[in-house]
Amino acid sequence: FDFLINPYIVRTHLQVRMPSFGLSPEESLALVRWFAAQEDQPWPFEVDQDAVVDEQLLDAGHEKFAEVLQCNQCHPAGDELPSNPDPTNWGPDLSIAHERLKNEWVRLWLLDPQLEQPGTKMPSFFGEFSEGEYEEMYPDYEEQIRSLQHYLKHMDSYVEDEQTED
Repeated sequence: FDFLINPYIVRTHLQVRMPSFGLSPEESLALVRWFAAQEDQPWPFEVDQDAVVDEQLLDAGHEKFAEVLQCNQCHPAGDELPSNPDPTNWGPDLSIAHERLKNEWVRLWLLDPQLEQPGTKMPSFFGEFSEGEYEEMYPDYEEQIRSLQHYLKHMDSYVEDEQTED
């Protein structure tokens, strides 16, 4: 709803932007309800809050995000632009993931990005589905994915914690 009323940049690497259609709040609401019905999603849309910050999980997620998988090579994270100099290889800005993405969607995406969106440039870091079975790369892949989910939900608080410690 908010995005239709006032589009904002999600994919910084694309030259095409979401147009502003000049919809009234009533028209936007009707359209969003239609989208929700088409995808059999509840309305109103609620991002799962994951409200309580677990410092250990947050630290593990940050390490996975920043050091192990180096997500910022391809994904902007707020003011931090990707290290990859080619914007055509950039993914969506992950600093707004907490507003837009549900944990279960993030989990499914990280399990096997190619299954969710064939042809995506996002590599599979944890395993992939083959003949109906998930072939994992790590025995603790679910824990690693959970830490990334938590970090994406609380990325902004992690940055604030780091700044206050200095």
